[in-house]
Amino acid sequence: MERRIKIGGLICIVIFSLLLLRLGQLQIIHGEDYNRLSDSNRIENRPIPAPRGRIFMQKNGEPIIAVSNRLAYSASVIPANIPPGELERICQELGRLLDMDPSEIEERIANAQRPLPVRIKRNLTSQQLLLIEENLSMLPGVIIEKIPIRDNVYGSLAAHLLGYVGEVSLAEISRFEGYRSGDLIGKNGLERYYESYLRGVDGVRQIEVNAHRMEIATLGGRDPQPGADLFLNIDLELQKVAEQVLEEKILELQELAEEDEELLGGPTGGAFIAMEPNTGKILAMASYPTFDLNLFAGGIAREELEKLQNNYHRPFLDRNLQITPAPGSTFKVVSGLAVLKDLSVSKTRNVTSCSGTFSLGPQEWKCWRDGGHGNLTFFEALAHSCNVAFYRWGYELHNEGNDTIQQVARDFGFGHLSGIDLPNEKAGIVPDRNWKMDNLVGPWVPGDSVNMAIGQGDLQSTPLQLVNMINTIANGGYLMQPYIVDRVVDLNGEILFEGKPQVIKTPDISRDLIETMQTALVEVTEYGTGLRGFGDFEPRVAGKTGTAQTVPGQANHGWYAGYVPADNPEISFVVFLEHGNDSGFAVDVGRAFLEHYFPQEEEAIEE
Repeated sequence: MERRIKIGGLICIVIFSLLLLRLGQLQIIHGEDYNRLSDSNRIENRPIPAPRGRIFMQKNGEPIIAVSNRLAYSASVIPANIPPGELERICQELGRLLDMDPSEIEERIANAQRPLPVRIKRNLTSQQLLLIEENLSMLPGVIIEKIPIRDNVYGSLAAHLLGYVGEVSLAEISRFEGYRSGDLIGKNGLERYYESYLRGVDGVRQIEVNAHRMEIATLGGRDPQPGADLFLNIDLELQKVAEQVLEEKILELQELAEEDEELLGGPTGGAFIAMEPNTGKILAMASYPTFDLNLFAGGIAREELEKLQNNYHRPFLDRNLQITPAPGSTFKVVSGLAVLKDLSVSKTRNVTSCSGTFSLGPQEWKCWRDGGHGNLTFFEALAHSCNVAFYRWGYELHNEGNDTIQQVARDFGFGHLSGIDLPNEKAGIVPDRNWKMDNLVGPWVPGDSVNMAIGQGDLQSTPLQLVNMINTIANGGYLMQPYIVDRVVDLNGEILFEGKPQVIKTPDISRDLIETMQTALVEVTEYGTGLRGFGDFEPRVAGKTGTAQTVPGQANHGWYAGYVPADNPEISFVVFLEHGNDSGFAVDVGRAFLEHYFPQEEEAIEE
C-alpha cells in the first residue's frame, strides 16, 4: 500500500512538473505571440465610410446645395465572425427581417473581401432597425453601422445630370484602384464623371469586442476625409422651369393623343438644354421622363430597378446626349451656310422656286407645304423652311462633287463628341461617301445629298450638338466647349479644378456669312415658321424649327433651336420632343421657358 502511494505521488509530481514546464513555455517562450493573438481576437478595425463631396447649383448667383449627405443605419455582416454552418440560417433570418431574397444576401457575402463589413441593406427604416437590434444576439456576425448616404435635396430634379451612386461591381473593382466590395461609386452623371474628386478617403475605427463579437469600447482610429465639392453652372430656377415646361407639354400631348389618332400616341420623351453663348456654360439641362434620385440613396430594390429599366419611355436615358435622331430642318442652318459658301446664292433676290415637289429620275420629294412656296430668296427659303429649295441646293452641291455640307457640319460639332463633362455622350453620324462604303451601304448617290440638305437620311445628332450649333451662330462663329462644373473645391477651400470657357473650333465660315445666317434666323420669327411662337416676343428671338421624319407608323420628332436676344444673345437653347409630331409644339416649350427668363408685359385691358 505504501509503495502504491509513493508511485502515485511520483506520478503526480511528474504531471505537475510537466504542467509547470508547459505553463512556462506558454507564458515565457510563447507568451508574446499568444498575447498578440488574444488581442487580435478581441480588437477589430472597422472602416468608416467617407462622406462624398457635395454638389451645389446656383440661385441668384449664390451656391445652393443640391446633393448632400445624411447619416443612416446599415445592416452589415462581418463574414469572418459567422460561425461555421450558420451562414444559411443567418441569411434566411436577415432576409425575413429586411424583406430581401436570402440568396441575394448570401451572394453579397460570398463576393465580399473578408474581414471587412458587408453592407447588406443601407438606409434601414426605423422598424427594420428595431427588428435587427432585437435579434442581434441570434445573428452572430451581423452588426449595425451608422454610415453617410446621398441626400438629393430636390429628388428628381436634374436626375440625369447629377447621376447616382451604387455599390461597386466586380468589374469596376478590377478596373479602378482602391475600391473594395461594398464601396460606393458614381454610376452615371456628374457622380461618375467626377468620381475621383467626390470620393473621400475612408477612416478606420479600432474597437474592442467580446466573445460574441459585439462591441465593447472604441480604442482609437482615424477620421474619414470627405470628398471635394462640385459647384455647377446650373441655375436652380432655370432648371426647375426647363423641367416643368417640358413635362407639361409632353403630358398635354400624351393626353391629346388618347383622342387624336394622328398624334400616334404622343411624345415618348423630350430634352431641353440652355447654354450661355459666349462661355459654353450649361445653365439648364432637362430630360424627360425622369426618376427620383433618392431611390438609389440606400440601394434600390431589384424589383424597383427592373420596373424603371423595363419602362417603355426609358426614364434612365439622358435624351440630351445619349440619343441621336435626325435633326430635321434645324440642320438647314448648316446646309444653308454650305449653300451660301459654295453656290454663291443671292441672299435677297429670287434664286429658286418651289412648286411643292422635287423630282430626281423616278423619285420624287415633296415640300411640307402643299402647292409649294413659289419663287423664293434664300432668306425666304430658310424662314419658311422650304424643303424643295434645299433639295435643289443639296443636289447642286452633289453635282459639284464636294462635301461642303459635311465639312460645315463637322466644323459646327456634328459627328464628334463635344467633350462635355458627363459620361456616355454619343457622337452622332455625319454620313459621306466613305462612311457609306465603310458601312456596306453602297455608293453615295444624289438622293443622299438631297436628304442630308434637309437634315434627314443617315444624319444623326444629339440635342447637345444642336445647341452647340445654334450657340456658334449666336456668338459670332465660335464652337464652344460645353461644361457644367464651374469649380471643384476641397474641404480646406482649395480649388482643385476650375472650368473655363474654351473654344473647340472656329468654323471655316466667314464673318459675313455668320451675320447673314443671324439675320435669316431672325426672319424665321419675323414671318416664317417661328412666327407662331415668337412673333410678338420681346426681346426678339432668333432660331430655327425642325420636324424630323421617323419610321412609318411613328410620329415625327419636333425640334426648335434658338437664342435670345437676337442682337445681343444671353442664352441659347434647344427643345427636342421625341415623337412630338410637330416642331410647333417644341416652339411652345421654348416660349414657355423664355417667358420665365424674359417676363412679358401684359396688354392693358380696356375698360
